Amino acid sequence: MSPTPSQSDDGEANVAFDDLYDLAGPGRYYAQLGRTGYRIPSVVADVVRERFTSVRDPGRPLHVLDLACGYGFNGALLLHGMPIDEVFGGDTPSSAGSELCDGGADIHLVGLDIACNAVRYAVQAGLVHEGFTDDLTAGPPGAACAVALSSIDLVIESGAIGQLYVPCFTAILDAADRPSFVYCPRIDVDQGPVDELWQRRGYECQTLRAAEPYRRPLDAEEAAMVTSAAMRLGRSVDESIVDGYITVDVRLARPAVR
Repeated sequence: MSPTPSQSDDGEANVAFDDLYDLAGPGRYYAQLGRTGYRIPSVVADVVRERFTSVRDPGRPLHVLDLACGYGFNGALLLHGMPIDEVFGGDTPSSAGSELCDGGADIHLVGLDIACNAVRYAVQAGLVHEGFTDDLTAGPPGAACAVALSSIDLVIESGAIGQLYVPCFTAILDAADRPSFVYCPRIDVDQGPVDELWQRRGYECQTLRAAEPYRRPLDAEEAAMVTSAAMRLGRSVDESIVDGYITVDVRLARPAVR
């Protein structure tokens, strides 16, 4: 199966999720994901609230693109304030009520993923305001998606999509008006190409949180693969697996001050 925007570079390690990512509903996918202790959307939500919604233009909601949005996990946290364990339990706003949390009304959330069923679910459940399935790895977005991207202030990504960053980020930069990016590369992914992209496009990038727990490895083989790849990139064993969790760096890229 070709990598989707929800996958990391490690295709073999993601086989447990491949058949669950584009169903009519997220129950089986979240059950599998929950067993890995996936926590990073909570970290991303905290960064958005602390660094962006508090300083937004009061006359306009913050326009956020959830890249590789899947079934709308980030929207459940950002728009509805759901605890992450409730999301894993399948208690979505469509069944629990559609009230926005404090700050939820300050965000206009656009979802983008090539998983058509997942995006459809996210829209119907009120976990994104708009949803698109354009494949940014294959070329520029279509007209409707491009219009939505043109007003984006912030791009978030919590799926560790690895080698897909450069084509996806490039397409977004071409369509949008210099948005900021909060993204979460796995520690075993080479960030050189995306760092070069930021430099070419006049962006500065900083690591907000290094070696943040992402999820537990699916098995010992995946853990060994992650550690080996991270060491080849100059990262230590202690950084690659922390307290039994694969780690990511939470990074912020924004236009450089001129």
